[in-house]
Amino acid sequence: MGNRYDEEYEFRLAYDYEVPKIMEFIKKYWGNPKHILATNESFFRYEYCPFARPNIYLAINKANGEIAAMHCMYFYSKEYVRGQTDMATGMLLANPTVRVPFIGIELHKRVLLDLKPRSYIAPGIDMKTSAPLIKRFLKHKVERMRHFYIAGNNTGEISRIVRKVQSNAKKNDTQLDLVLFNSADEMYKQFCDERFKERRPYKDRWYVERRYFNHPVYKYYMYGIGDSTVLVCKEVERNKAKALRIVDILGDPSAIKYVGDALEKIINDNEYEYIDLYEQKMNDEDLLAAGFVERLEDDVNIIPNYFEPFLQENKEIWVNRRDDETFCFKADGDQDRPSIINN
Repeated sequence: MGNRYDEEYEFRLAYDYEVPKIMEFIKKYWGNPKHILATNESFFRYEYCPFARPNIYLAINKANGEIAAMHCMYFYSKEYVRGQTDMATGMLLANPTVRVPFIGIELHKRVLLDLKPRSYIAPGIDMKTSAPLIKRFLKHKVERMRHFYIAGNNTGEISRIVRKVQSNAKKNDTQLDLVLFNSADEMYKQFCDERFKERRPYKDRWYVERRYFNHPVYKYYMYGIGDSTVLVCKEVERNKAKALRIVDILGDPSAIKYVGDALEKIINDNEYEYIDLYEQKMNDEDLLAAGFVERLEDDVNIIPNYFEPFLQENKEIWVNRRDDETFCFKADGDQDRPSIINN
């Protein structure tokens, strides 16, 4: 490109030996020296080091070799093919003292130019800092992820339901069971993901096994709907009260309209306060037919998002998508990452 950025900085993928240096960078500039990615190398490596080199791009100051900015990525397939593979972004962090302005957004632009992902998702955008720059320099939209929930009968400890809302949509005449898969082998005997390679993003078996079945901290429940859909769920708890969160949907998300009865049964059998779902691009009618209602931005009802530490507040997730055809759920990017873990 031959501009001031190139004169002063080297833009490249990180090397494995730089992991401790990157962790120190996070500790110094993220604002929380106890951040999990700054203190727990084992989890850092699970999160960003599935290959020989970390999934992190760096802007390196040529004069002193110091990191000026870092950009973390999640690849949804084991084999990355430019123009064909989907990806999400995680932490984007810049040294606030660098002389050249907007080094973080410049690094973000170069990652997209170099990797050329078919689609990418960047959930967790800060509306005060990142969003204005994304809109100005990338010309991308930043949107609020929509939040839906089904309330149970035992709300109060986790959620706060001031006004009980019922879905006014008619349940689909066809109702299907939810089948809990206990292993990846069991799941892929039934779930045919090959049909969904054109869905954005497409997550291959390597990613699904690593991210959900083999997660080092969280336990995920994989509920199948026929052979076309898997609801990825996680249980949360506070003071013995529980809720279930749908954090991802693999395959065909529209099949959720067939499991309203099954979701109600899960709530009742487990005494969950609620089931909730953050999403972008799903069809409202499918969600309403399953019994969900929408938690609005100024809602009096509270369906919390933060559990580490717990905050009984509504929290919005803002997402940057390059195109309107890409689905986004809470487990995309780093929005479903542990915050507290022992070293």
